[in-house]
Amino acid sequence: MLTEAQAASVQRTSEPGFHGVEFLLRPENWPECASPTPQSGSPVPFGTRSRSSSVVSLSFQPPKTNTPSHIAVLDSSFNPPTLAHLVLASSAFPPPMLNPNVRRSRGLSSPKSPSAILREAATYFSSHGVSPDGSLAPAPKDEVTNPDPAPGPYTARLLMFAAKNADKTPGWGDASPIQRAELMLAQAEAMPPQAGPVAVAIVAEPTFAAKAKMLVRVLEESGAWSTGHEPREQHRSEPSTPRVRALTSPSMMSPVPPASPSSPAPSGHLHLPAITFLVGMDTLERIFDAKYYPHGRMDAAMEELFQHAWLVCARRGSGGESTDAADTRRLEDNLLARADVARWVARGRIRLIRAPEAVADVSSTRVRMALRMGAGAGALRGLCADPVSKYLLEQRMYRS
Repeated sequence: MLTEAQAASVQRTSEPGFHGVEFLLRPENWPECASPTPQSGSPVPFGTRSRSSSVVSLSFQPPKTNTPSHIAVLDSSFNPPTLAHLVLASSAFPPPMLNPNVRRSRGLSSPKSPSAILREAATYFSSHGVSPDGSLAPAPKDEVTNPDPAPGPYTARLLMFAAKNADKTPGWGDASPIQRAELMLAQAEAMPPQAGPVAVAIVAEPTFAAKAKMLVRVLEESGAWSTGHEPREQHRSEPSTPRVRALTSPSMMSPVPPASPSSPAPSGHLHLPAITFLVGMDTLERIFDAKYYPHGRMDAAMEELFQHAWLVCARRGSGGESTDAADTRRLEDNLLARADVARWVARGRIRLIRAPEAVADVSSTRVRMALRMGAGAGALRGLCADPVSKYLLEQRMYRS
């Protein structure tokens, strides 16, 4: 269950006029240090993380190298979290324009354990150009036009729920904000250690451009950047205290100076942190829908978004040859070929991955339907991570 302070943080994000981010879980080494990657073939342990009893750890350990922070942000409704969310949140940063016509991975004849699914995902991503440690594998020359300088591997992960959504409103029977916060913490427990430090937060911004600017500002305020100098020593007794709540003053909300997080900086100058949003095709379509922006302002909003961020988009469903799969690919290809989208694909700011077949058809809707039909732990085995399944069953969620 949430602590009193964590519950108060969730409540704050729903207050009128609140704009900012509330961290429910923020490890001390987030977002500077990625955990070491296990040797190839070693099992992926699940459920080895422990929850923090505090709302947020405000102490800061400076980065040990001059590598900028690069945070993979899974911004989702988490209604509830699934193994598809887990695989996407654990994936590595792909090379520019990963070939969307990848070969199909082997289907599942019976439900597998979450750890087996994540092992399969790691093998799958590795076979399609993304190495297990997150480093960039070279992409075929004909797949990249003129990509922008890119950040390195992810140094940390962030599971984030938007209290204010530009499109979705809570429906009858949906999880409450408190329940979603609990589910996100359960999902964080299930993240494999090699994914690096994992934070959990709730943000009160409706668009991705605003979320990107907000996160960069929070990271900047908290000192999550690197410099050309060796970091000075800081003692645990003298932690920095970033402001992560009251982010409404004009000085804090002023635009971040234009700069690429990956651009070389002279010695002593700051590298801004890099943000990569992990999204689905439906979300990508909404990001490029003019109805969510003031008249004539979508292009400006995209410029602002990609000033700070990258998008890694998971292609929908199966890579098979059925009529439905072919129709899905056609719709996705049409979206990616649109002039306003294609320019960012060509620059490497939008990158593609396809989830392995094991989770291709796993969705929050499917989990909710299974629970409404009385599903138990066995039926949820191939749909949710164990800590999430345990919470769903204990709380008897989505039963009516």
